[in-house]
Amino acid sequence: MDTILRVNFDSYQFNTQFEIKNPPFLPMEGECFSARWEDFISDPEMVQALRAYEDDEIFITNLVNKHYTKDRLEVIIVLVEEKQYQRFFSTKEAKTFKVLSQ
Repeated sequence: MDTILRVNFDSYQFNTQFEIKNPPFLPMEGECFSARWEDFISDPEMVQALRAYEDDEIFITNLVNKHYTKDRLEVIIVLVEEKQYQRFFSTKEAKTFKVLSQ
């Protein structure tokens, strides 16, 4: 079975998306997410902006959808800036993350 992880950003600053084919694991809701951005994004300015952002901040995974077929699993996540995640998602994961990050 093939697995496709589609990654989007919920940010005006980062207007890009990419996919990872057959990732070794799938991120869960509320997890921190980081990547070697240049492996997935070809725009050098965007890669630089993402690296600069990660110097002080983190992205949190918002799991949007899992779609199963006989031969394929497609997972869609949105990377949300930490402050926005804490503000808009009142899930158990968000509350746990807030406690851990203080």
